Order: sequence, then C-alpha cells, then structure tokens
Amino acid sequence: MRVGLAVLAAGSGSRAGGCKQARRLCGRPLLEWSLRAGLGVDADIRLVVVGACLCALGRVEPRVLAAYRVVFNPWWREGMASSVRIAASTLLSEGVDAALIIHGDMPLVSPGLLSRLLETVRSGAEAAYTSHRGVRGPPAAFRGRVLRLMINLRGDRGPGALWGKLRAALVEPASPEEIMDVDTLEDFERVTRLLCNRI
Repeated sequence: MRVGLAVLAAGSGSRAGGCKQARRLCGRPLLEWSLRAGLGVDADIRLVVVGACLCALGRVEPRVLAAYRVVFNPWWREGMASSVRIAASTLLSEGVDAALIIHGDMPLVSPGLLSRLLETVRSGAEAAYTSHRGVRGPPAAFRGRVLRLMINLRGDRGPGALWGKLRAALVEPASPEEIMDVDTLEDFERVTRLLCNRI
C-alpha cells in the first residue's frame, strides 16, 4: 500500500496573534512538532501545505523540512477545505492508496497514534479518526477512494462533512492532550507547560 501524509498549515493563526506556525514552542516552531511526528510514520510521500505564514518554513530545522514536499495553497483564505483539497489532489496524483492528514498545530501528537490510524485503514476501514470533545477530526487516515471525495470540499470544515458517508473507525489517543490543537495564546501557555516538562 502506497501511503501519503499531509501536514496542513496554511491558515493565518489570527486567534493566536498571527502566524502561529512560526511561534516558538519549547525551542522549536509550532509547525516543526507536527512535522517531526510525521517523520515517525512509514510514508512514501510527505507534504506540508502552507499559505499565510511562509516564514515558518525558514524556522524549521532543514533536515526535518527536507523530508517534505512544500505545497502552497493560494486559496487559504477560503478555509480548511481548500488545504484538504490541495493535499488530496496532490496525493492522488502520486498514486497513494491511503493517506494521513495532520494539522500543523498539534505539537503533542505522537507517531504511535498516527501509525495506529494508518493501520486501522490498512485493516479495512475507509477512514480512521480521533475525537476531541465529541467532534470527529484529525489526525485522521483515509483510503484513496475517500481522497477523491475530498476534492469537492468547500468552506472551513475539512473532511467533517464526509464522516456520515464512510465506514469509519474511532482510534483513541493515549491522552486528550495528544490531539489538542493550538488555536489561542492560552493554548500556547497550556501546551508549553505540558510539552516543555517532557523534554
């Protein structure tokens, strides 16, 4: 099975003061934590989809960034679905059979969780998802057939509109914090306390 992985990081991060992907978190830019998690997964192609905050790329360790193809999303203002569309179409053009989608603001996500999501899809599910406060979402894994459906998504929801149409399985994280995304300055403070104590 040919596997693709996409880290979505095209938004402006306005709720966290702007360009949150470049903001340093325990010595690394926020984006780099998600990129490093993706390196721990057995993938044939890795993408990072960027838009509003290109400067974040220059702050990522070159060795980490070199493992990813950078894809620019010129429609990032349209919302999350635009990045999902670009990731899905790019991965389909590479002939992937399954894909992982991660947000670039999830610094606590682990390679172990990502691998379990992928294994669930390999075992027959059309999709595998996590759930935060009752909302299904990323990180998530999908069969290639589902990527074709994603090309038609619009708005700021990402793949959420598709869950009811899929044979999907829930994969539980080791802790709720593992799938916490960093949207506000308060989130940065909370994640800093959790993450910096681990390293």
